[in-house]
Amino acid sequence: VRRGETATSVSTYSRLLGWKDKYFLLCDMPYHNGRALEIRGGVPCIVRFVVNGMACGARVETIKGQFSPEPLLFLTYPKEVEELALRKEARVLANLPVTILFGDSTTDGVEATIGDLSATGCGIRWFEAEGKETVRPETTVSLDFMLPGMGSMRGLKGTIKAVISKPQKDKIPAHLFLGVHFDRTGSAATLKGYLDRYIMDQLELIAADDQNPILL
Repeated sequence: VRRGETATSVSTYSRLLGWKDKYFLLCDMPYHNGRALEIRGGVPCIVRFVVNGMACGARVETIKGQFSPEPLLFLTYPKEVEELALRKEARVLANLPVTILFGDSTTDGVEATIGDLSATGCGIRWFEAEGKETVRPETTVSLDFMLPGMGSMRGLKGTIKAVISKPQKDKIPAHLFLGVHFDRTGSAATLKGYLDRYIMDQLELIAADDQNPILL
């Protein structure tokens, strides 16, 4: 829930408890910095939620808030809901060393780091300078890396779909970002079960600790 639409707007989380068609939405009272928001009627809000793989958003207004017998918030029923398709696969943050072989090369690969991972692709941070200028989208790659608790992923084929030069940010040095889409045919298809299982295990851990983000 985002209360207001100005520089002083506040974003927070709530839980939808129920609704009455065309009349109202009923939510838990949202909190911000450990305190319940001060709610008055007629405050414009933007609510965002996910349904069946679609990111949805709507403009509503507060009707009223109450604290007894339970802290609840009533919102106007949305007149229109906007939808946006999410990624087909959930993507989790990672920090996995990976060896990359480009094209049909049989020489030693380059060392990099997988920064995010899904069952269909990954984002790779390549910090080494040598050879970066030769990398182009649609280049085929072969990846070797370890999935914790799952074992070695060797010779996973893929295609580079994005090549982006990233400046230094926070504690992450400047690097080349490679967006890789996995080849899910042939020998690579045999690794599908391991990748799917690893992602599901990570999502279960994330669900138990909402401080870890899921990329969608």
